[in-house]
Amino acid sequence: MEQVDKEILKGLKSGDQRAYSMLIRLYFQPLTIYSKSILNDFEQGKDVVQEVFLKIWNTQGLQEISSSLKSYLYKTVHNACIDHLRKEKTRQAIKALSYDDLQFRMQIFEVKDQGHFFDILFSEELDILLQKAIDDLPPQCKEIFLLCRYEQLSYSEISAKLSVSLSTVKTQMVRAMQKL
Repeated sequence: MEQVDKEILKGLKSGDQRAYSMLIRLYFQPLTIYSKSILNDFEQGKDVVQEVFLKIWNTQGLQEISSSLKSYLYKTVHNACIDHLRKEKTRQAIKALSYDDLQFRMQIFEVKDQGHFFDILFSEELDILLQKAIDDLPPQCKEIFLLCRYEQLSYSEISAKLSVSLSTVKTQMVRAMQKL
């Protein structure tokens, strides 16, 4: 590890603002360019790098590093970018689901003969098709969907009951709604 990096680490551990400033001066721009290459968005890349530096400041330094400071920072930014992409993907799926739901509701209220529409909507034939679609869901997805929609459990209650993460419950519900 370079002497400058050793001094920065030592300063960060003691809470020295000058060491933190030096860390930013040396690594902010190259890490931002690196994160932009992963995210394909300069502003988001800059935000991710700022979050990483903020985390470093809030923890008064870095954990014991087995490699160089530079490789540690690049690996941390890389992981933060991957997390950002995962969150964005989930957020986009939820937006699409919300948009589809809104569009469906608008179609219901635009129908002139709403009585006839609701007769069709809640017909026995539709119930059979819906049940078949639910039965075709993967087992975990189906179980989570049924607990949420028919037993009226919240996502956190489902998470606790099935011993799965909250994000798994959310993801499975998004998949269920998309397939249905």
